[in-house]
Amino acid sequence: MIIKAYIGVIGAGKDYRCSKECTHKVSFADGVREDVWKILGWKPKTSEEYEEFKTSVLCHINTQYNVTTKELTFTGRELLQNYAELQKVLHSPNYWIYRTLDSLENLHKHRTEDMIVGITDCRFSNEISALIQFANDLNCELEFIHCDYESSKYDRISDHKSEMLAQKFAGRTFIPGEFNKLIHKLYELI
Repeated sequence: MIIKAYIGVIGAGKDYRCSKECTHKVSFADGVREDVWKILGWKPKTSEEYEEFKTSVLCHINTQYNVTTKELTFTGRELLQNYAELQKVLHSPNYWIYRTLDSLENLHKHRTEDMIVGITDCRFSNEISALIQFANDLNCELEFIHCDYESSKYDRISDHKSEMLAQKFAGRTFIPGEFNKLIHKLYELI
């Protein structure tokens, strides 16, 4: 089994490259999304519906405070992010990582010779370190791939902490294999 972990900011082409290069896709956000779909009792049926969910305002609450009225809103993307943060506090700082490693282990048990698994949301150093350890333990090939295609959704300046790792490499060009070596060197000792 080969694992390809794509690193890049929003709109950098991670999902696109994965769809062209991999036979399976796994995401660190899969477990979080599955939990949220269960809570909501709803699941998007298409990628367009999912994109609309992430950008739409889901909650619009007016709450009276002594003198002023505050309006609280959040989007679907914020709901997913906040749910993941809550699970980190309630269960484990690596909650979503464990869920992803379970999925990878299941794929590894049922692997085929030509199986290539893509991960399109590798965004934190603990995710990278966990993937390196997993690949070493199960003797899998692991490649980190830098994506920096500037689509209409490209966002190099997002202030969310999930984008900070990718922002370190945004706008840079790497020769084939150079990015993979750099990531392994930086994170395999963590």
